[in-house]
Amino acid sequence: MDKKHVRLAVVMAGALGAMLAFAPPGDRTQVWAVAGFMAVAAAIFAPAVRQLLLRRRRSVIAIGIATIAIGLIVLLVSLSSPLLDPKLGGMATGFLTVAGAFVISVPFTIDLVERNVAALAAGGGRAKAKREPPTFSPGGEVKAVLAEIGDHRAALLRIVGPWFILLCAAAMLPVMDIWSDPADLNQGLALIILLVLLDWTSFIILLVAMIQWARFTASKHEPRFTAFPGRALWGWAWRLFVAGMIFQSFGQLGPWLQVQLPAAASWQLYGLEGVAGLTVFVLISPLALILPAVALGAAEKGVAASMRGFHALGGRFYLGVILIVTPYAVASWALSVLANHYKGPAALAANAGASLVLLFGASIVGITYLTRVYLRGTEAVSGSAP
Repeated sequence: MDKKHVRLAVVMAGALGAMLAFAPPGDRTQVWAVAGFMAVAAAIFAPAVRQLLLRRRRSVIAIGIATIAIGLIVLLVSLSSPLLDPKLGGMATGFLTVAGAFVISVPFTIDLVERNVAALAAGGGRAKAKREPPTFSPGGEVKAVLAEIGDHRAALLRIVGPWFILLCAAAMLPVMDIWSDPADLNQGLALIILLVLLDWTSFIILLVAMIQWARFTASKHEPRFTAFPGRALWGWAWRLFVAGMIFQSFGQLGPWLQVQLPAAASWQLYGLEGVAGLTVFVLISPLALILPAVALGAAEKGVAASMRGFHALGGRFYLGVILIVTPYAVASWALSVLANHYKGPAALAANAGASLVLLFGASIVGITYLTRVYLRGTEAVSGSAP
């Protein structure tokens, strides 16, 4: 076993140990599930495993689809039969759906790994951007991002506006249902399916809006509303799905903090959890530079190629991310505090609307920053950067 695999094993063991430490002693099912996903993901990096899965690509995808189908059958049985607890059936369905989606994504992940390995072997993946002089200012870059969005606000309304309206419609429907009859939220197969579909629809709409805006940021040409970016959307979706599974595993920090700090108020615990989440998010933020590469249909979509902008800026990239993400984190925390103090349908709808606007605005600012940094690294490699 070479040093690369040893380092990977150490990182995985450390992450698993942290998740087990944060998880309540009686509720570690999610942790072990994530550990299984991490083990499968690590196995993909073994050449023999990659070749075997590539030869059986259709079988792997079929297994993933069958797993999701079994999850839906379990849900139907749990809702129609008194022999199975609906809560247990819902948990099993969620696990099988996630597992099936992960299995389906495996062949596509292997394709990406194979291309990166070939590029590195040919020397193409070794090109790095030259370090920019220290005149680059993270604060100045964030101001430039905001100025660019303001200068193109008309294009922003035309490109992103329709998707924002669709997002509001999809995201607010569950709130209207809670408003009308909260007692029926967990009853009825149709309502459960509707809520799941609305969650996924909101997620897809947000990603499409970000992809279209990233393309405009790079080319200054407005994409047509009907030009649905299906290929880029899939590239974003499965990457964010895998990253979300790993990132979500740290969600057990909240219960752990409640045990360690029993006298702390809920807003204090949420604040500490938010600080921890913000720290992890900032540390892994350079990996998000893959998203502009996928949105723009770049030939090289690997980590090495996408992170050239980060290599050019170094630690100053993190400062820019902090300046963008911190206001969103603080505002989200403030909205959560207000939600605990102001109850009722009107307050719930107002809080949900404010959270939606905040998320959408932060996403547009963030993808603009990532696209500009990505283009900066690409230009530096080609020698056209100043």
